[in-house]
Amino acid sequence: MDKIHKPNINVGAGNIIRNALGGRWAEEPADYYNAGSLLENELEKLPKAPTFENPTAFSETDVQKHDAWANAEFVFELTESERDTVKKCLVLALKQKQLPIGRYTNIIIKTFGLLGK
Repeated sequence: MDKIHKPNINVGAGNIIRNALGGRWAEEPADYYNAGSLLENELEKLPKAPTFENPTAFSETDVQKHDAWANAEFVFELTESERDTVKKCLVLALKQKQLPIGRYTNIIIKTFGLLGK
């Protein structure tokens, strides 16, 4: 039985992981299966982004609302093999410069032990 991990990240980092896993990166059937399972069962629980009255001109309140949403805590469960799949995907995404530079990616790198990978 796989060990269960419960990474404690935030919604912004969770969205980056969801977007990376949903891309065309997997080569092995197990990675397709693990990524699909996480997208369907765990990352589907990510809160939806707030909506704004005027998405072309953000007010200070809109910015605060978005920051509160993106920085909210998000904890999800994944097995050891799913964690390995996430790490494989994220290492590839980092090497291909597909992840944004900033605090959410830093949270991912720290949480999944990717520094130096």
